[in-house]
Amino acid sequence: MVEEIFENSSLIRGALLRFRDLPEVSALRENGQDAETEAGAWILAQYLQYAGAEKVSVVSGTIPGNPDDLTHTWVEADGVTADISAERFPASHTLIVISAQSVFHSLVDSPSRTNVTPASLKKHGEYVEAYRTLLRKHPALKNPAGSQVEAV
Repeated sequence: MVEEIFENSSLIRGALLRFRDLPEVSALRENGQDAETEAGAWILAQYLQYAGAEKVSVVSGTIPGNPDDLTHTWVEADGVTADISAERFPASHTLIVISAQSVFHSLVDSPSRTNVTPASLKKHGEYVEAYRTLLRKHPALKNPAGSQVEAV
């Protein structure tokens, strides 16, 4: 499961970077949202659910000891932390964090978890639209790692 989440997270991060100038993706940044943080987490959460993860949440919290009250957002899928924007922090030496027990993420102050459900996605229509655009534009996203693909 961890390997599949890593592969799927890498696909989404790559798609976000490759298609960052598409209107549906660039609009997220124009709204003050970094395409690799909150928006990226919501897009990744949808994709992990599509790939077969059963329990998917988007988690956000304040980074401890940060004078700017910087918040960070990531995904938890079936007990695994998936963070595609880890490079955002100066002390980080990685682009993507996939971990069953991430020390950094366990230290975030007052994390809030939102289960990915039709109701929560309805509140985030801009993320749903960006996700759908990425699925249309990036053929590799059609068959997520771990999914069962039947011959036609």
